[in-house]
Amino acid sequence: MIPGTKVCPAGWNLEYAGYLMSSHYTQSASEFVCVDKDAEAGGSNSNLGGGLLYPTEAECGSLPCLPYVQNRELTCASAPGPDAASGRARGARPGRGRSD
Repeated sequence: MIPGTKVCPAGWNLEYAGYLMSSHYTQSASEFVCVDKDAEAGGSNSNLGGGLLYPTEAECGSLPCLPYVQNRELTCASAPGPDAASGRARGARPGRGRSD
């Protein structure tokens, strides 16, 4: 997973582009995940105790204002690295949710 961009480096194969998401900053910390921009919502009316995902927005100061835009959702790319065929994919490691 490559956060902050919709494209992947040369030699990598893009699986899908999407949005960086995590739990709400007021909830317990969780990992960041890349959710496909074409994902379809599913679910039920039952409370199964699952987590909720929210878009991650850029915050100037935490990130440089350029190329990011204050309060704009961050994109991501899911792309196995050039060594994926050998089982050694080298992508960005997901971070942890905000705890403030």
